[in-house]
Amino acid sequence: MGYIRKRKLPSGKIRWQVIWDTDVASADKRVDERSRMTAMFDTLAEAKAKLASIELEKPKPSAPFTDLTKHFLDYFEQLVDKGQREASTLRQFKQHIDLHILVDQPIARAKCGDIDTVFAQLFFDRLGGRVPRRWQSRCAAPFLGCSTTGCGAAS
Repeated sequence: MGYIRKRKLPSGKIRWQVIWDTDVASADKRVDERSRMTAMFDTLAEAKAKLASIELEKPKPSAPFTDLTKHFLDYFEQLVDKGQREASTLRQFKQHIDLHILVDQPIARAKCGDIDTVFAQLFFDRLGGRVPRRWQSRCAAPFLGCSTTGCGAAS
């Protein structure tokens, strides 16, 4: 979920601030507990364009989990392009998603809105049967990244 606020700066200039949630909207989180992102624009048209792009880029809660993984990998790829993350980490995340996460049938069939704490714990239990304990956190990192980037219902 996102919205636009008009800001009047001390200099007298008007700026438009776009504010959107980065977490999934869920019953167990209050609105003030969700993390948010903001961006400032000179014109209302620019702010509306940004808000529209945010609404379109995230998968909807009814979308398959694979859409959420694509969204996460696209976001991580942008970080690599900006030099904020290593390309090798992106390759490793892609491998973990393909080899350990999407092969899990409940996840492959899940919708974005199905992901919650219980769902994640059940996944970790199943993952423990497939990979050694010391690899579990490495294999689960992309899943955690995907599930915390959120679905379109929140933003």
